[in-house]
Amino acid sequence: MKMIKRISTILLAGIMAAVLLAMPAYAAGRGEVQFSDPKAKTGEEFKVTAKMTCGGQLIGDGKLVLKYDPEYLEFVDGTGAKDASSGSVTIFNAGTGSETELDYTITFKALKEGETEITVSDSESYLWNNQTLYLTLGSSKVKISKGGDSSSGSDSKKGDGPAVTVGEKQYRIVNDIPPVEIPQGFEETKINFNGSDVNALKQANSGQLALYLSDGKEPALFLYNEEDGAFTPFELVEISEEAYIILLPKEKDIEVPKGFEEVTLKFNDVDFPAWQNPSHEDY
Repeated sequence: MKMIKRISTILLAGIMAAVLLAMPAYAAGRGEVQFSDPKAKTGEEFKVTAKMTCGGQLIGDGKLVLKYDPEYLEFVDGTGAKDASSGSVTIFNAGTGSETELDYTITFKALKEGETEITVSDSESYLWNNQTLYLTLGSSKVKISKGGDSSSGSDSKKGDGPAVTVGEKQYRIVNDIPPVEIPQGFEETKINFNGSDVNALKQANSGQLALYLSDGKEPALFLYNEEDGAFTPFELVEISEEAYIILLPKEKDIEVPKGFEEVTLKFNDVDFPAWQNPSHEDY
């Protein structure tokens, strides 16, 4: 009797093992969604771009449900857009079997001056082999300044402070710095520039200064070194509410890290030096 029970147990274990072996193995991939952080003026249409990546694997479908504040933004159009309502829209894109990432473009109209955020409330995505793709979701921070063609806005574009030269271009210091242009961690201050008092921005932690310069078109922030009078383009990449990266031109004594090659990174239409591992061109 014990032998019969033992044989039955062995047979049952064998059947269970066979069933488990026959079941298909499903795995999951991991990826992320990154957004641009655009600037706009009230009354204007602007674009937000998003990129879905999956670590170099072939990507399949990607659906994102975006949430936004309808007081600040009005949805206009988007990649594979559907189910659009006040404050929410679903965008969709699909790979063809050769892509390792998906790109999205969403057009909004800026309605109200201030800062607002576009977030992902829900998502569904897959690799090309139908494995589920779990995403780390980013968000888009939008800064909206006052639009219109008032004379004060025109003067602000031209600049009302002393003239400066950056590279081969001529600029003027703009004293009226819009609040939406002030990066987190910086505050307004006054400095003496070539005998004139001008408005500037100062980072509390480091003492780094930034001036708002205009070439007669759209003003932009430039880092300012009081010691040598040098200006460098200022671009800030926000990682979280507590951390961010400031992109800077390359210093002369910086060497390219081993295993990397020097490339050019275009960020907000400004070229910066960067270093990239040729075997990981997605990063």
